[in-house]
Formats: sequence, C-alpha cells, structure tokens
Amino acid sequence: MDPLADERLLPYKQNLVVSSIDVRDEIYDFVAKYPGIRYRELLRLVRVSNGVLTYHLGILEKFGQIKVQRQSNKRVTRYFIANISKQDSDIISYFRSRVARNIIIFKSDSTSTNKSQYTRLSDIIIKHIQ
Repeated sequence: MDPLADERLLPYKQNLVVSSIDVRDEIYDFVAKYPGIRYRELLRLVRVSNGVLTYHLGILEKFGQIKVQRQSNKRVTRYFIANISKQDSDIISYFRSRVARNIIIFKSDSTSTNKSQYTRLSDIIIKHIQ
C-alpha cells in the first residue's frame, strides 16, 4: 500500500476521534441541562443519526457518566447525569410529564377546590404517575 495514502488518511481519522468526543460532550451537556430528557428530544437537539446517538449514550452509561431510567410499564426512557439521586430523578420525571405537570400547576393555582374535584384530581394523578 502507498505510504502517502496512509498519511492522507491519518488527519481524517484524527478528526473522527475528536468529533466523537465533541458529540459525546454535547450529549452530556444536554442531559445535564435538561435532566430527564427523552431519547427523541436528544436526537432532535444533537442532530445526529439514531445509531450515533444510541452508541454515544451507551458509552456514557457504560462509563458511569449518565443514568438511564427505563419505565417498564411505559415505553419511556429518560436520561440523567450520574450523580442525581433516584428520588430526584423520579420527581423530575413526573414534572417532565405534561399531564402530571398540568395537574400540579392546576392544583397550585386553584384557590377553592371542592372535595369531588380533589377526588377526581387524585384519580388522574394516580393514573398518570404509576
């Protein structure tokens, strides 16, 4: 093989390594900025292919930089930085759910709620956070 061809490929290979680290750093930064972010949100923000995002998330999880919260009864996967507690990640997950967040905002804004509204509200909350 031509030795000059190897020299021409080397800068290209070096750029690939650097860009992989840059992509991984960007993914980590988004997870830190938006705790509980879902896969599709990350895919949209990072603007890489599905396979590239999956690969880098796997590397970050493998080396303990992020935690992945998978809910078995729902098809929901959320990503958190590694040093967040389980309790905090659960609370953030509830608030990242549009339905649960709207219920909590409704409850905090409501000044006069009767007993039947409380019952209905608690039934809705239980349905959506289990």
